[in-house]
Amino acid sequence: MLSGTLWPAHPHPLQDECLSSWLVRCAHANGMKVQTFCDQVFGKEYQVWYRDIDRNAPDWLLNIMSQKTGTPIKLVHHTTARLYEKRLFPILHPASQLRWFLPAKHHHRINTGYGIQYCPACLAADETPYFRLAWRLSLYTFCPKHRILMADRCHKCGAPVAFHRAELGKPNILAGQLDHCWQCDAKLSNAATTEINLYPKRVNKLWSALLKVIDQQFYPSGHIRYQNLTLLHQLCRLMSSHQSGKKLIQHVCGKGGYLQPNLSDQRTHFELRDIQERHAILQLAWWLMTHKRKLRTAIQQKTIRINLLYRDLEPETKAHVLKWIESRSRTHYRITINY
Repeated sequence: MLSGTLWPAHPHPLQDECLSSWLVRCAHANGMKVQTFCDQVFGKEYQVWYRDIDRNAPDWLLNIMSQKTGTPIKLVHHTTARLYEKRLFPILHPASQLRWFLPAKHHHRINTGYGIQYCPACLAADETPYFRLAWRLSLYTFCPKHRILMADRCHKCGAPVAFHRAELGKPNILAGQLDHCWQCDAKLSNAATTEINLYPKRVNKLWSALLKVIDQQFYPSGHIRYQNLTLLHQLCRLMSSHQSGKKLIQHVCGKGGYLQPNLSDQRTHFELRDIQERHAILQLAWWLMTHKRKLRTAIQQKTIRINLLYRDLEPETKAHVLKWIESRSRTHYRITINY
């Protein structure tokens, strides 16, 4: 049945669809459960779900998906974190913490982390519910289309999203639904939503424009200034740190008129914080990025230590940031161009 040049049903990836979502849809389109499909296609010696395939998809998996669906290999690569290499982070490391990419924290085929986010309104509006690659990014805390906060767990039982496990232990269900919780079967698109309010206007404009560029996979909307996004992440990192976070957050809240966010243990890495905390931190970091004067003032008042700001930055990015901070021009800091 699955031995031909193409699978009998060979759907192509939808707009910005992640590899894990696409693979599950291929199994369902061929009338098979996910694990049975993967065993027949890849062989039992090649276990797919022991890894986060949206981040660390092996070449054999990508090549078979390309061949059996008739999808160009470049488009297949764009269903994984390879799309973001040299755009959001310098190198796609297989194991270490990846800048801006949320860890799923796989353990025996189970997601123990909350690394897969979703927009309930997008899932409800989809003719075929599917999960976007952009939803795996830590800076994607709200949906720019529906202007609501993202969700990262079942609204009923609190389980992490793991749509590839929807049929396990359910012999009477041939194909589970991607928008259903694998643990309690609650419909994820029924989750309550929270509208977001970003201020000032420039924060809203910059952040929303960036997410729209990412939604379109950087084309034809323009490209991203890598060094600027690296600086944004560095500021988020500092605010998440035990050493410098509290003082910097108090400074931005006082200058920008924000309420002090209620953050959990300050030793938690930015990518490991929940959506509400990341959203609050990002809004403060964006405020600092709207004009070089704000960042320069924070450095002069010693709420940002310059050595910590430059820590772990690539030499080119460090030189870019230094040049921008010391520049006396009146131009604003831009994240995207040609948008």
